[in-house]
Amino acid sequence: MKLIQISDCHLFASPELSAYGDINPAQSLTAVLVAAAEQQPNGLLFTGDISGDDSAASYQLFLRLLNRWGGEIPWRVIPGNHDNNAYFDQTLKANWLQANAPWVLEGKYIHGLDTRLEGTLGMVDERQLASVAASIATAPDAGHLLAIHHHPVATGSWMDNHALQNTVALARWLAEYPVKAVLHGHIHADNQAQLSDTPILGVPSSCWQWQLSAEFGLASERPGFRVIEWAENGTFTSRIHRITQ
Repeated sequence: MKLIQISDCHLFASPELSAYGDINPAQSLTAVLVAAAEQQPNGLLFTGDISGDDSAASYQLFLRLLNRWGGEIPWRVIPGNHDNNAYFDQTLKANWLQANAPWVLEGKYIHGLDTRLEGTLGMVDERQLASVAASIATAPDAGHLLAIHHHPVATGSWMDNHALQNTVALARWLAEYPVKAVLHGHIHADNQAQLSDTPILGVPSSCWQWQLSAEFGLASERPGFRVIEWAENGTFTSRIHRITQ
């Protein structure tokens, strides 16, 4: 199974607008989708912050870009803090990866949580964790990934002011259930950590990159995505791919 994780698209209503670092998020997402399709994945997973301005048009733009450049690749999405609006629910409902309905991709189970709380903060809903646990119980040996938006392990940066609030609940849950890795977005950076001996994998944004420093700053790296390959023999690999232009 080959899965590509894309995150933090921050699209605006207008595809002509640019923001941090003079990056146009529609143009950079297009380049990311083209590069992702070249990897010939089994699926695309978007881990939140599809919109950058809470507009209905930003989600319509996302669908247009995905339909044009993503081709027939199956995809799922979870919401981020910038998707705390009715338009996410309305526009992306058919592909929303929710806790009570895992995505089975080439025999592997991918589970999604909605960690939206208020503002930029996140929280794990323990009822959602119970739903994921019930799904795992139906196929405990199949192989399971968990996708969330907010980062559950401190990065030592300004982004920790916008993190997941109840990490202890997630750590306790991870200690009990066999999840191969937790995939998250939000931090606009490649980052690897552990929680309850489970790999916690952050991913670059499809637009501007954050500097994981004490004070707010932009990083110079290019937009990118994570490529996950999980073989039938159990071999699990993960790498970051960045666009070149």
